[in-house]
Amino acid sequence: DATMNERYFSLYAKGKTPPGSSTPAAEARDAGDDAPQRKWNHLPVDSIRAEFPALTDANHDGWAFMENAGGSQVPRRVADAMHHYMCNNYVQLGAGYPHSDRADATVHRAHQLVKTF
Repeated sequence: DATMNERYFSLYAKGKTPPGSSTPAAEARDAGDDAPQRKWNHLPVDSIRAEFPALTDANHDGWAFMENAGGSQVPRRVADAMHHYMCNNYVQLGAGYPHSDRADATVHRAHQLVKTF
């Protein structure tokens, strides 16, 4: 209901974890223990953030994108690869002509990469 949604939103906005969706690290954080967070201090946050064009856009400053996977931000290298594919290989797969064969190979490589991931 609306009240529950408002409560969850309020908790998220304050950096807290709603009841029932907690993890040990989140519980420690919510209790004020920053030890679980310290281990992440070595991550190059600025360089990681720079990989996501939407996060470098001044119009998005101050926003946190916590959507589901369907609305996730895309790293620049993924956007560049998709742009290349759409401009150079966006043809019917499995059609048996050279452009289609190249597209088939690209899709096959992508499937293999995802399998190993």
